[in-house]
Amino acid sequence: MSNSEVFEISTDDIDKSDVLKILNTPRFYSCHEMENYFYSLSLEYKNNDDLNSWRLCYFLYAIFNFSFSRSGELIGFEPKLILYPQRGYRPSDFDEQFEKTLLYLKDKSKNYYINSRVNDVLWSNNRKNKLAATVAISNYSSMINDACDDLTQKGDASGIHVFDIVDFLERGVAISVLVNGRKNVPDKFITDAALRLYHVLMKLNIFDCVHRLSKILCNHELLDKLLLAQNAEKIADYHINAAYFDAVKQLMCFASHLYERAADKSSSRRCKIKNAEITLYQANKAQSASLKSHWLRSAVGEFRSIGGMEEKVRLIRSELEGVRDLIYDDMHLFSTPLDLTKVINDSENTYKEMDFSMTLKTLIATFNCPDIDHLIAQAKKDSEISVFLSMTGSTIYDDKGRVIAENPPLNSAKGISKEAACHNYLRNCHVEHKIYVNGVFEVIRREVISSYPLNENTFDPITQQSPFVPPGYADIFSLGFYRLWQGDYASACYLLIPQLENSVRWVLESRNKETTKIDPKLIEEATSISQMLSNLRGDMEEIFGANRVLTMDLLFNMKGGPCLRHQQAHGRLSINHCNSPSPVFACCFILHLTCLPFFEAWDDIISPYLKKDK
Repeated sequence: MSNSEVFEISTDDIDKSDVLKILNTPRFYSCHEMENYFYSLSLEYKNNDDLNSWRLCYFLYAIFNFSFSRSGELIGFEPKLILYPQRGYRPSDFDEQFEKTLLYLKDKSKNYYINSRVNDVLWSNNRKNKLAATVAISNYSSMINDACDDLTQKGDASGIHVFDIVDFLERGVAISVLVNGRKNVPDKFITDAALRLYHVLMKLNIFDCVHRLSKILCNHELLDKLLLAQNAEKIADYHINAAYFDAVKQLMCFASHLYERAADKSSSRRCKIKNAEITLYQANKAQSASLKSHWLRSAVGEFRSIGGMEEKVRLIRSELEGVRDLIYDDMHLFSTPLDLTKVINDSENTYKEMDFSMTLKTLIATFNCPDIDHLIAQAKKDSEISVFLSMTGSTIYDDKGRVIAENPPLNSAKGISKEAACHNYLRNCHVEHKIYVNGVFEVIRREVISSYPLNENTFDPITQQSPFVPPGYADIFSLGFYRLWQGDYASACYLLIPQLENSVRWVLESRNKETTKIDPKLIEEATSISQMLSNLRGDMEEIFGANRVLTMDLLFNMKGGPCLRHQQAHGRLSINHCNSPSPVFACCFILHLTCLPFFEAWDDIISPYLKKDK
């Protein structure tokens, strides 16, 4: 029996199923756990030939399959998996013919862990159904109160998904805002639950989600801004060396912002200094000169923004000058060839026993960049095999029939130039990219997305520390990598591809390399990736390695190939382009560059924050 038969579910199926056990048992705060629970239960009933119970369980699995999305101003839902043109479930899939089933489930179930999602889906598909909205808010509030009871009883957050609880809270507030209007105070049920959760977290000194929860309370004016600022500073101080440093920094910045809004400038300045000192502490902890330089530069910017910190800035800059001389000693992280003798022959068999951290580390290690000597040898071989390549050149057209490049014949007798070898490679590079994307990355990505509840913050431990990511761009990289692993390649391409040029410029500037130019009107402006490849190629190869710089040229710059920098800058990447092999390969390449500096220290500074059991 196929899984699609679940969509033939009727109220009779529900009545004939083991409905009391199915609806009353699960009480998980995580939607991911609810989804897994119903999927496992559906398999049990299917193996026992109880098709009515199987249909009900699979239907419940389906409505818990889509996840919360905070990509907009208000939290909503999005498919868990996007693999164009296919995708996972979303609320609109349960409209019309399934509305009767959802209404019947709502009346049948007394379990608000289930009813919250059922009523939310009903309201999402019919915004006029205010009763469903009210019940959904009430259900979410009851779940939050349960969580508060559990937190109080345990005295800590061990085994409790605080982030999921705040998702429920934010969704309840979002529904209330959309139903009652932005100018009105959110529903009393969700407001009381929010305040109770906040006070429980404060009392127990639980750091998780305090920042998000405080922002919700602030945005809807549910607590005094000065009180929120004082509590945020207090809990950030308490966890300053225990919690993930960037989360502490964000909370400290939030406290500074609230102090400023409350006209307490001295407290705001104090928090800004604490925030900069955290960055300086990361620099002192750094084990490599490149990482230390990265954090020192960030600290300089943060202290400068405070004002009146000239002496502190001078001392940091003095230290930075000394560190830069040592960067050459550890930049081999970029350029030393990796040992690829254990390259994956069968991606699925190789990766299936790995956790997420080891999967990502192995993927970075086995990413293969083209070698110019290999390209020359291949071009020479092609010219000997194909008489046409040695006799005539080739003309490259775009999708509108316009000539965008012309390549001369390959003449092996006179020797194959590097440029000719590259153009020969670009003729068929999409084949190599397709083999990698479909044969390696897709296999891994599907296994990961089915086993781990990734979100837009999953990659923060990498992006917040990587010297390849300029300050202020970490969230863009994190969201781009999340979209890449989710299979939303259109979003990934438009988030990640524009970042390469700026990141290369940032790394070069870290090495005291000039990356600007002065035009005839004496206006200084940043150079493009093509100009950096022309004028600073030697420096780039010294930092990144010749093969990686060649890959940048082939993917982003050279005419006749993907030319992604030009295509993206001019809005020429359509949905079909984004889902083709070369742009996806380019996104994987950017992931490779971002993670590579940590490769030798991966197990110490990255793995503890990524390692999760399946």
